[in-house]
Amino acid sequence: KILQEMVQLGEFSNEKAVLVTLGADGVLCTYMRYGDNSITVKHFNANYVDPEAVKSVTGAGDTFAGAFTWARVIEQKSLESSVEFAISAAALTIQSEQAVSSSLPSLLQDATTDRP
Repeated sequence: KILQEMVQLGEFSNEKAVLVTLGADGVLCTYMRYGDNSITVKHFNANYVDPEAVKSVTGAGDTFAGAFTWARVIEQKSLESSVEFAISAAALTIQSEQAVSSSLPSLLQDATTDRP
């Protein structure tokens, strides 16, 4: 019931969605599409990162949020593609000693050449 109410709070375009990041356990996405009263819950796996490659988790959540917003709003990718892109961006960030990975520009470059 709580997730249903949360989904109804945030509307984007033709869907309402709530994303919950779960760290190494991935992302839980709960959404409802316009005209469909059913709620869908989908789990996305995190990208595997060797624990020895993890430098810092600082900025991973912010990177996820920014990458998701960029993919969904600016690039107009699907909800699913946007979540997957954001997971990839966050995986790069945790492998960097910086709060924002210097590898993100190449990920963005690849994403803009592969439209939805």
